[in-house]
Amino acid sequence: MARKRRVKTHDIVMTFAVRLREERRKRGMSQQTLAIKAGVTISYIGKIERAESAVGLDMVGRLCDALGLDPAELISMKAASKASLGVAREQVLDHAKKLVRHDDAIALEAFSVVMGLAENALARQNR
Repeated sequence: MARKRRVKTHDIVMTFAVRLREERRKRGMSQQTLAIKAGVTISYIGKIERAESAVGLDMVGRLCDALGLDPAELISMKAASKASLGVAREQVLDHAKKLVRHDDAIALEAFSVVMGLAENALARQNR
């Protein structure tokens, strides 16, 4: 049986996924509510927000209508960079919280090194 070839997802799919999740959360809307308003299943909304599904223009329009947005707001790379920063911040905080709960000295030391590198990079950037 032939294996399904995995194609690299275009950046715009990830941008759309990040922006969709951010805008839905900003409005206090659940995936279920968005799915109902857009006329799709909850699992499909999840796939879109995880960038596992690239939507067509009709779906972009339906999702934007459900959120009360202009389609350009969900596709804009400029807005996405701010959204990505927020998502990345949440992910880092979640990982850090999980890591510090464990008594794994090696993992904590590695995390400390990474944090030091990040601080050094910020210091160089601010010079």
